[in-house]
Amino acid sequence: MIGEVMGFTGVEHYFAGPHLHEHLRQLQSEAFAPFDAHTIGEAAGTGRELGRLLTQDDRGELDTVFTFDHLESPGHTRWDDYRYDLDTLRDYWSDYLSDFGDHSWPTLFPGESRQPALRVQGQSGLLGARPCRQAAGHAGTHPARHALH
Repeated sequence: MIGEVMGFTGVEHYFAGPHLHEHLRQLQSEAFAPFDAHTIGEAAGTGRELGRLLTQDDRGELDTVFTFDHLESPGHTRWDDYRYDLDTLRDYWSDYLSDFGDHSWPTLFPGESRQPALRVQGQSGLLGARPCRQAAGHAGTHPARHALH
């Protein structure tokens, strides 16, 4: 059950429910396709298979998805101060893109406003965890934060 996998129950009643694909196809065909709009879904916790299904060209659901699996680092929480292994990120993205194939469209991004995986190297060296957390917190409250991805 998806709630058990995610570590909390109840989510299975509304997260990726039995009519998700049906509703997305209807929304796409009736609301977005007439305007040739590009649809993007924030798909945290969906995993590769569902992300791939959501964006397959022939399914008519979403054009692109943001998944966040690559921001999780085994043995660390999102706010731990640690060195992020870029080789691991490269390998993850390589496998991830292979799984998605040529007709599904994930996004590749190094971090996001609420969970910065990578920090900027400035002239005076690597920015510490505290300024990055503060910047992430500020970006998370910005009205256009979804455009920051």
